[in-house]
Amino acid sequence: MARPQKIPATQLKRVHRLELKLEEAADNGELEKAKLALDELKIILGKFDHRARIFQGYLKLYEAALEAWELDIAQKGFEYVRKNTSKQTRTYLEATALLAIAHLREQNLQKAEPFIVEVLKNDSVIKSEETRTHFRKEIIERFDQEGTLAALAKISPESYDNDKIHKEALALLMEGKNEEDLQEIIGAKAPQSVKDFLFKIDQFGKNILPHHERLLLPSPKDIINNRETGGVIFAGVKRRAYKYVCEENSEVYQAWVHGGIDAVLSKSYVASAVVGALTDVKIGMSSIAVGISALLMKHGITNFCKKNRPIPIMGLRKKSNTYQAPGRQE
Repeated sequence: MARPQKIPATQLKRVHRLELKLEEAADNGELEKAKLALDELKIILGKFDHRARIFQGYLKLYEAALEAWELDIAQKGFEYVRKNTSKQTRTYLEATALLAIAHLREQNLQKAEPFIVEVLKNDSVIKSEETRTHFRKEIIERFDQEGTLAALAKISPESYDNDKIHKEALALLMEGKNEEDLQEIIGAKAPQSVKDFLFKIDQFGKNILPHHERLLLPSPKDIINNRETGGVIFAGVKRRAYKYVCEENSEVYQAWVHGGIDAVLSKSYVASAVVGALTDVKIGMSSIAVGISALLMKHGITNFCKKNRPIPIMGLRKKSNTYQAPGRQE
């Protein structure tokens, strides 16, 4: 394989612009715009043999497809990246984790399991033990969230009444419920079948880890108490709710900008955002929507948007200063 060549300064500026354009389009779910940026990038990067950066671009595109619920496209894309990158690279590891998530979204744990094993047993790609432990913790939490939402999606859907959800959520806040109380309420509404599936995924993932890493994480039995289950559900849904609450053209954001928190709470803006997020992930459960709406309002719009921007799998490389990329960056 040819070694990467130095990209001339004028071309490098264009590469940076295109990579930023690709990332922004991917974050916004604009798949066609992301694909166009990647097509331009491939011409330049290919000319100078920067194969690793090309496949990092592919991974951003296909993760965006996953978030747009284009599961077939996403799966084929992750398989393509895995086929064309070395197993000893971070990009291959990330593509494998994303492929597992894609299968979990299809409620297919059997297909996801070998990829979960491959990700959690890999000790060679991430050289730093501290960084590797942190990465595995984040990945297991994501697997738990995706599996739990998939299990909730299997429950017979209910129709949503946004105004009723809003009123019931406000009533919980008027009762003085704190965040732990609200997580407890959300978890209590999760059917036992959902908790059983969460236990199965969590136990499967943690049993793969070395003993000393397992000791740093909650046990599978602890993860299915109401409070912990509610936290897992909220963590999964808020990834999807972010765009409905925090994007500048969203109803919630506009109400907050022009009227402050009183305007947001005066109508069912937050409930509508939560219902939109739940509908995107195929969940129809009003009782879950009430608790999530109350918890989101408890957080506050400013605080929620500041702290909860979804981090893509590749973004875990930047999340902590402890992350040290291995020698090969493909």
